[in-house]
Order: sequence, then structure tokens, then C-alpha cells
Amino acid sequence: MLAISRLSARRVAYSSPGSIRPIFRAQSTSTYQPPNAPKPNPHRDFYKNNGRPIFKSFLIAVATYEVIYWSWLKLESLETVQETNGMFHYYRPTKA
Repeated sequence: MLAISRLSARRVAYSSPGSIRPIFRAQSTSTYQPPNAPKPNPHRDFYKNNGRPIFKSFLIAVATYEVIYWSWLKLESLETVQETNGMFHYYRPTKA
């Protein structure tokens, strides 16, 4: 009976007038930090700050390499076709 009277006497704040979910507020504002807090990792901080620019540069470099590589292949194939057509042109028998 004592517990019921304490609950009924306590005022509870609700999130909205029709809501049955109470808003829980912190009783104390403590700024406690453990004495041996882990120090931030400098490698993680470097890649956290510079990861996207490094990845973007790498991606642009790979794309540039691929464009140059495929362009070179196309030029080589065109050169081979021209040499092949030219060789048959020189060695084609003439009509008598």
C-alpha cells in the first residue's frame, strides 16, 4: 500500500497530453570520464579525414589509365589493319 501511494503522489511528465509514455529525465548531469580513456588513433583520424579525397584520386587515376590503355589498343589495332591492307595491296598480282 505504501508503494501505491508513492507512485500516485509522484508527478510524471509525458511526451504529449494523450501519450502514456513518460519522458525520462536524467536526475544528475554528471561529466564523469573514466581515468584511462583511450587516446584517439592517429591513423584512423588520418583516413577518417582524408579517406574520400584519397579514394577519389585513386578512382580518377584508374579511370585515366583505362581510357589511355583502351585508346592505345584501338590505335594499335587500326595500325595493324592498315599495315595488313597495305601488304596485300603491294603484293596483289596485276592483271595481264
